[in-house]
This record gives sequence, structure tokens and C-alpha cells, in this order.
Amino acid sequence: MNKRECIELINDFVDDWLYGDINYLHEFDLSEIKDDEKYGMIDSNLTESDPDNTVIANAIYTVVWDEIIPDLSFDNLGSGKKYRGETLNSYNTLFGKPKEIYYEGKPVGLSFMNYTSFESIKIENEKLSMRVCEFYERYHNIGNMMPLPNKSIITNGANTLNSYKGVGVWHDYCDIFLVDLHKVLIKDSNSDEGIDEKLKQLVNVNNNFFNNYHGKDGFEKFINDFYLDCYYDSESSSIKNLFSPHEFHWSLQMKKMGEDEYFNTVIPYIETCDKIIEYRCNCIINKLKQVLY
Repeated sequence: MNKRECIELINDFVDDWLYGDINYLHEFDLSEIKDDEKYGMIDSNLTESDPDNTVIANAIYTVVWDEIIPDLSFDNLGSGKKYRGETLNSYNTLFGKPKEIYYEGKPVGLSFMNYTSFESIKIENEKLSMRVCEFYERYHNIGNMMPLPNKSIITNGANTLNSYKGVGVWHDYCDIFLVDLHKVLIKDSNSDEGIDEKLKQLVNVNNNFFNNYHGKDGFEKFINDFYLDCYYDSESSSIKNLFSPHEFHWSLQMKKMGEDEYFNTVIPYIETCDKIIEYRCNCIINKLKQVLY
């Protein structure tokens, strides 16, 4: 699919799902169409698609970033291809998988939304439950997504940027992932002190993408190109610490913290993510408006 065909597909999507108004993309949950034959499924052999790797998401990436990213095209997007969509701020990080997880036929873990299976935990804060469920419907918005280069390295475990961000030391927290990416890209000496070696290897193997983003000016170009301003403090030239204390997995934290402290951790996380999603979605919509008819 070429860029013109991507634009036509997005126009159809606006008519079919957004009431003919691109501004409704602000509220749209891409998980609603992830199994749709026209806009969702990338591979008909799969039983389901990730919302950040759907046909419509990849068409949007192509239209918004094809003049910025080398060799980016619709046909080069997807699992196992040059580029793949990435969800910046995850639900799973603090709230677990959205469905029951089985191991050897036995349930071993549930998300916050299925918390009744944890007998030692009882959620009585109605506002907390409501906000978590709202975030589950919010985080699969295009404003929470971007394309990443997808060349892999030979290694144990996660071997692409997309997978390593999720299972590495960052647990999908985008702010601290960007902190370490910043260290790799602005490195101006022969020392690798403080640099994540695997991340460095992934940047090197994907240097066709990162080539213009090295050094202070280059990194700021990266921030601007992908509408990541909310993460960046231009005065100090550093990534903001947005999601401290970067706790991981809700059931463990609930047991450790208690409900009140947990509430005071996750509500700021959700509110900050909401602001980022709204800002980036607005930037993407404005870019799309330049070419849609």
C-alpha cells in the first residue's frame, strides 16, 4: 500500500468509525478495531492483532512519518519487518495483563480488572477502580503510539527495541527508557559507563533510523520528530522523571503499599499518561489534517 492509498484508507476510517470527523481520533480506542478485516488485522493467520500494529495504525505512521524515517512505508511496518508500532505508556506495567494468564493449565495471574482472584486483596476505592478501567480503554489511542525500528540482535530474551523496552529494566516506563536512550545517543566519549549495552547494540544495528539523532541537537530533533516534548526538559536537556517511583505489577505493590499509597501512585501515572496521549494525538491529528480530504 502506497502513501496515497494509506491516505484513502484513513479517510475511509474517519467516515466509518469517527463520524466523518478526524477530531474524534482523540477518544478512539484502537483495540475496538484490532480484529477488523479492513482496519485491524495485519496477518489473517493471526487470531488477534496488537492495536499498535493494526492496518490503520500502520497507515497513520506512514502518512505522519514517512518523510522523516528512512525507508518507512506501509509494507515495511509490522512484526518481523523494518519498523513496528510501539505503545509508549503501558497498562500492563502497573495493572497486569487484561486477561487471565495460564501456566500448565492453571491460572497464575490476573490484571487489576480481575482482582477478585487475589484473595488477599480487596479493592474498595471506587474511584481507583473506575480510573484504572478508564485507562484500559484510553491507552490504545494513537497518541500513545509511534513506530520504532525493528532490526534485531542475536541475544537471549528480547532482541528488538519494542520487546526490550517492555521486558528490560524499564518495565515499559517510557520516561526511564528515554533516559537510557538519551545516554546512548548523546555519548561523546569512549566510555560506556552508565550505558545499557544491549540498548546500545540495538541502536547500532538500527543506525539507519538513529543516524540523525546523535548528540544534543540530534536527540532534540528525535523528541520533536515524534512529539515527545512532554518527556523532555529543554532547559536542562534531560528527560523528566515523570513516573517515579516506577513500581511494577499492581498485585505485588498493593500487598506492599496498601490501597491508599497505591492509589497515590497510580492516579498520577494515569493522569500524566492522559496528558501525553492528548498532546501527541493532537499533533498527529494536525499532521493528518494537512493531507486528508
